[in-house]
Amino acid sequence: QSSFQLAFLKKRTRIVEIVAGQNLIFALAHSGVCAAFCQETNTRLCLMNTDPEEVIRSIFFNKKNCSLITVSVYARDSFSSLKCRTTSVQYIKRGQPQDGHSL
Repeated sequence: QSSFQLAFLKKRTRIVEIVAGQNLIFALAHSGVCAAFCQETNTRLCLMNTDPEEVIRSIFFNKKNCSLITVSVYARDSFSSLKCRTTSVQYIKRGQPQDGHSL
């Protein structure tokens, strides 16, 4: 997974969405890469993209259950269908966004 992360990070694109909650800041780039940052330490915790073919199109913070909802498309289906996933803040703070589940 780290090689795909580096490939995505080499090309900088503008930020299209910023969401904050529970001392975390999420930044979604035009390229579809979403990064989670710790507001207290000013460090990047993880990338929310859990698959090399995933392009995140939108993010929402669910205050009711302290989770991030991501809306993504995937290259394997020609970016034709939207998929939603929810990831708990606890998983994000541990750097484990892959532990979220589909909605």
